[in-house]
Amino acid sequence: MRNVLLLLLLVSVFSAVTVERLCAKSGQLVALQCPRSRQKPEVVWSTPRHRDIASANRTDLLVLDGELVLLRASEELQGKYSCSNGGHSATFDLSVYTDPSGDCVNVTHNQHCYAGRACTLDCPASNTPQNTAFSSRGVTWQQGGRTLSREEPYFSSVKVTDRGVFTCRRSYEFRGQVYDMTFTRELEVYQKGSPLVINCTGWISSGFDEIYWKIGESLFNSSNTARVFSSAPVVRGERMTVSLVFKAVTEEDLTSVFTCKLAALQQKSNSVNVTLAQKESLSYKAVTVTAVVIPAVMLIFVLIYIKYKVHITLFLRDTLGCHGNVSDGKRFDAFIMCYRSEQGPGLSADDTTTLQSVLEGHFGYSLCLFHRQVLPGNAVAEAVLECVEQSRVVVLVPASPDLSSEWALLSAVHEALVERQTRLVLIKTASTEKGRAEPLSETLQLLMDLGHCVTWPGSPAPSSFFWKQLRYHLPPVQESHTLSLLPQAVVL
Repeated sequence: MRNVLLLLLLVSVFSAVTVERLCAKSGQLVALQCPRSRQKPEVVWSTPRHRDIASANRTDLLVLDGELVLLRASEELQGKYSCSNGGHSATFDLSVYTDPSGDCVNVTHNQHCYAGRACTLDCPASNTPQNTAFSSRGVTWQQGGRTLSREEPYFSSVKVTDRGVFTCRRSYEFRGQVYDMTFTRELEVYQKGSPLVINCTGWISSGFDEIYWKIGESLFNSSNTARVFSSAPVVRGERMTVSLVFKAVTEEDLTSVFTCKLAALQQKSNSVNVTLAQKESLSYKAVTVTAVVIPAVMLIFVLIYIKYKVHITLFLRDTLGCHGNVSDGKRFDAFIMCYRSEQGPGLSADDTTTLQSVLEGHFGYSLCLFHRQVLPGNAVAEAVLECVEQSRVVVLVPASPDLSSEWALLSAVHEALVERQTRLVLIKTASTEKGRAEPLSETLQLLMDLGHCVTWPGSPAPSSFFWKQLRYHLPPVQESHTLSLLPQAVVL
């Protein structure tokens, strides 16, 4: 007889421990979920007055796919609800209130944010319907009777003055009717110290009864006036979360061990130990050095490029092939055209020949030359304009009047060069640089302002800087021209 009484006492203790107490506001929606087993058998809900709620044919109590839904909570519906699910069972003690009192005096959910940081208020989702028959109509927020514009208020940099009480309303539509669930959020903003929140989450269906935080053998209480405290349990579906909140982390906390324990009477309890480590912060010295070094390195690269841009461009073009190779329909790479040198003797006939032969024979450019393309008896001006049209760039070479037969055409074609925005490269001599005291003609000055100038040093070698500078202003040699220079097989 003593053993029977002891067994009954243990059963009653287990029943008391496994009861989950809930509070709901009168007239609002409440949904209860029974822990699911892996076999997923049929869930049976019961009350002290009804062994099977599903067979009671009540319009205010619905069982949908194992979920118990109270469409509008009332004092008549408060009490204990039990469910069984293939060996798993749970009991819910529901209290319905109009004004918070008694067991439902503390129905406010606290949320902690820290001054100067981003903060988003989240609306609790405990005891919300999971069945797809309920369609969510979103969340609305209010504070002091004022409806907020955002679904979930967001503070990019929360201030102490932003703290207060917020109310969120979740709305669901079911069979043409709208049902509401309201929750109260109290925003606490901490201003000083190094804040920290550690969450501990467990599955209710795994059999534990309680989650709590402790240090050594001392438990943390839920008073948010303490520097370190444990938050109230938050249940979402089958998960329960309890947070350990540090308003400010101290040196003592870094040497302590904090334990989150999942207590269970029916099986062995589990626990997790947590230690804190100080995060290495980037020193002001490192930040200052970085802020100085990066711009300095960028400036050095810019200066190096400005000084050696000719060499860098030719290296990328010739060695790495970094240039556009799309055909533009032009027949020639450059048109060599002489102009009358007004401040010096200009290039001699041998220098002009050297210029043309090095560009063609050594570097592979395809040139349009006056004495080759302008045949006797043809309209000279039209032939010159055709060379301009078929060339990617026009190279103007200074020559004395007795050596240049096309210099007189410069005045006639310069308008066409300006209108077409033809790419121009002008070669000057060293004597031209020294004799700039005399003004240039209007035509030559206009073309010189439009083009790029390169100074002829006098019979330069192909490796000299003159050729690098000239090629820098000339376009890359087209592949079709390069291929045409390859030796051709002769068929006999």
